[in-house]
This record gives sequence, C-alpha cells and structure tokens, in this order.
Amino acid sequence: MGSSKVVYWPHALLHLPISNARRGFSRHGGGVYIQSRQNADLFNVAHFRPKTKTTPILMTELLFVDDSALVAHSAEEMQKIMDDFSDASKKFDLKINIKKTEVLYQPNSTRTRKEDIMVDGNKLNSVLEFTYLGSTISSNGCIDDKIQRRMAKASASFGRLRQRLWNNHHVSMRVKGKIYHAIVLSTLLYGAEAWTMYRRQVKKLHAFVMRHLRSIIRITWMDKVTNKEILERTGLPSMDRRSSDQKESPVDCMDTS
Repeated sequence: MGSSKVVYWPHALLHLPISNARRGFSRHGGGVYIQSRQNADLFNVAHFRPKTKTTPILMTELLFVDDSALVAHSAEEMQKIMDDFSDASKKFDLKINIKKTEVLYQPNSTRTRKEDIMVDGNKLNSVLEFTYLGSTISSNGCIDDKIQRRMAKASASFGRLRQRLWNNHHVSMRVKGKIYHAIVLSTLLYGAEAWTMYRRQVKKLHAFVMRHLRSIIRITWMDKVTNKEILERTGLPSMDRRSSDQKESPVDCMDTS
C-alpha cells in the first residue's frame, strides 16, 4: 500500500476457515486493490505503471494461520467489512474476541483523525502497531522499531553462545562465522526480504554485526583492523551486499505529526 492510502488493519483472532470468511464478504465491493505482475524485480515501481501488463487484485482479508486481518481504504468501508465479517462468524456459531481484536490506522500526512470501528456495539481498540510472528506493522510504515526488536533478539541469541562457542578456542573462526550466519544473522534478518531499508538502517545493521564479529575475533578499534578484513576472516558478506537486492525507497516514513 502506498503512503497516500488510508488503511485499517483489525487483528481478529478467529478460527475461521477461508471459505467461511469469504462468504461474509460476498455482498460488498470493499477492500484494497493491489497491482500484481509476474516479474522478479518486485521493487521496480516503474514496472507496475503499464496497466496492460499488470493484474489488479482486490484484497479484503489477509489470513495468518488462524488469524485474520481485514483491510480497507476508509473507515466507512472498514466498518462495512467488519459488520459482514461479524455476521459471517455468527452463522458458524463463532464470536469475535473484542479484547484481542485491534485496529491499525495508516493515514497519509494530511489525515490524522482516527475513526472508531465497532463490533456489535463495542468499540475496537486502536493501536499504533502490532506484532505477529516476529513482524511488526506500524501506523507510519517505518521499520525502525522492527529493526530494533530484531537486534534485541539477535543479541540474545549471540549472548547465549558466548561461553560455549565464541570463547571456545578449539573452534575455528570459519566455523564460528558459519554458526553466526545460521543463528544470529538469520534471527536479525528474519522477514528482511519484505523490508524497505534506507541507508541509515543498513549502516545501523552493519555496525551491529561488526561489533559482534570483533567480539568473536577478540579485537578492538585500537588494533586498526578493517571491517573488510574481519569479514574475510569470518567468511561473511557485508550488510551492503545483503541489502543489494532490496531497493531503497525514495519515500521516507509517513509524517503523522
């Protein structure tokens, strides 16, 4: 979704099969249209401009295992979808858990007023972000908080291996590098293929990784060893190479002030 869209994401925890959920949405045309194209270069916006080469898809609900997220461009549309979703649930003797259902409002910079979304007369809780399976969706579209959380989890993984592995002189540096890549880096970059990273964020991740690698090799900045040499010793690629396939967005985070 672009930054000019108004999108609501109610996070409804329901055990509802996809066929049952879709039955409740058959009466309206609400939802969010996205342009799809069978092309490997997903981050090239220019490839989505020719209307004859793209296919519009109407997104109404997004299913995450046994959870469901509903999307719309306006409060009125979202309320209609939510009403239909509630009616469909009742037909199968299901009830929406109000306490576990959240609304995330993603406005552009010119719209900050939040609308209330109701379910059977109950107002849903409005949040600035919510986390699901390690991924964070925020109201302004930024990933800074998401990166911070991934760094915290990666630091915890790194710390648990300090005594048994990183400080073990009987394990070669190449093996340590491979284990760091498999455990710590995979934790740090979980879901990164869907991130839109900026140069400052790549630098932040790079500095984070280099601190770990310097700790493993037991060298400090006073030893005057370059980052390139450290990466060569551990057999790891730089963060710049890892993010080379992720094109940097020309649009910054949405201003909601």
